[in-house]
Amino acid sequence: MSRDPSGVNGKDKGDRRPQDESILVVSGYDMRRFPFSEVTKANDISAGGISFSLRKAVEVGADLELRIYSQTCEPGQASPAFRARVRVVRVSRTNLEEVGLVAEFQGQVINLSDV
Repeated sequence: MSRDPSGVNGKDKGDRRPQDESILVVSGYDMRRFPFSEVTKANDISAGGISFSLRKAVEVGADLELRIYSQTCEPGQASPAFRARVRVVRVSRTNLEEVGLVAEFQGQVINLSDV
């Protein structure tokens, strides 16, 4: 089977998922065990996990809390749509200022409109 040269991340073009740019507020502890909270955007979200970038360096195995907002919300005028806990499973340096993270959801993703 030949690969489509326009595929992304080793996947054929037909396997692409739409990019999700939901706004995230990520809270947890950095590599020096200092608490942090940072605003970023999701790169990709699936049923089992999420990928995003951070300026703070965290370790594989770190547990983080996410508040997930709609990509169309106005800063300071929105409530999060979802809350989730994640465990970091992969960390990669994306550039000098950020690290890329892949994390698995731990437990249920809570839909806050149902609460």
